[in-house]
Amino acid sequence: FGSRGFEQRSLAMVTTPQQRRSHRSPWPVAAAAAAAAAAAASVTTPTLKHGWPARPTFVEAGQVLHGRHCSRGHLLSSRASVQPWLSNIEARYVRQNPDRKFTKRRNQKWQYQQEQGWVLLNPPKPPELLGQETIPSEDPGKLLEQIKTSRLLRQLVSFLPNAMYSPAFNTIHVAQVLDTITFQRCTIDKESPEFMQQQEVFTKFASKGLGLMESPDHIYPDKLAKALRGLAIFREEAPELLCLARPFADLISQNQEEMDSKELATVVTAVSFLHEHLPWIVDSVLPPFVEEMRLERARYYLKQKSPQTFKELKFALVKLQKEVPYLRNAFPVW
Repeated sequence: FGSRGFEQRSLAMVTTPQQRRSHRSPWPVAAAAAAAAAAAASVTTPTLKHGWPARPTFVEAGQVLHGRHCSRGHLLSSRASVQPWLSNIEARYVRQNPDRKFTKRRNQKWQYQQEQGWVLLNPPKPPELLGQETIPSEDPGKLLEQIKTSRLLRQLVSFLPNAMYSPAFNTIHVAQVLDTITFQRCTIDKESPEFMQQQEVFTKFASKGLGLMESPDHIYPDKLAKALRGLAIFREEAPELLCLARPFADLISQNQEEMDSKELATVVTAVSFLHEHLPWIVDSVLPPFVEEMRLERARYYLKQKSPQTFKELKFALVKLQKEVPYLRNAFPVW
């Protein structure tokens, strides 16, 4: 009753009706000031052992929005005081090195400042070390995925000595290695000849592949075509791999009926580059494709569906006609 009477007396002291309408009691203003002070106190975050402020909970951050007189700026200022989340490795490093007080996230990577500049808190490993530390899987499918997902050629070369002696390593993995190094060649393009010639692992890989190809498992036709393409690309940089061309050529001749037009174009293009080093490969691989108008059907399909592959096939056939005279009558001029 006392507070209500005080408000009535304060309204009575106001002279005009306009002043009475715009008049506000001092009690809501005081309550709003107290709520703002409590919200500011709740936003103040405790610090950890090494000076990192703790992340406020959802309830603490939500208390900033309590009341009519709290603006959006209060919530933004409270969020600005919260540091980004640290991973377990980074948090352990911070605990072990409390003297490093200046850490900062740049390009989503934690760095700390030294006299010579910014240094990565968790620097990436070199590809050679990353390949050596990778444990080959004993499952054939997972091992195939490990070979396929290696990003750099240096990483695959370091991983290959351990992978090819895994019990799960078989002929399909040999074909996958030849396909993977084809796409990873661009990672060492400037120094590719010297790097490939210095690798002794390819000699061991070739001998291991020859032993596995004596009793080959079933290999998909696309893997066979891509493996032959890999041998053609590295014919000069890694000539020790050319010993694998004979078993792959025999498998291609056996599975040529299952190959589609794109795979046929890949095989013909690879043969056009390999015949300079391996003259026998022309008579071993191409005759099944010439029979039954396989090349004509591939030409008709690729010209409509894959123009780039059609150009590659046309270039390969023109190259074979120029370099192998007795093929000029076998291949039609397109």
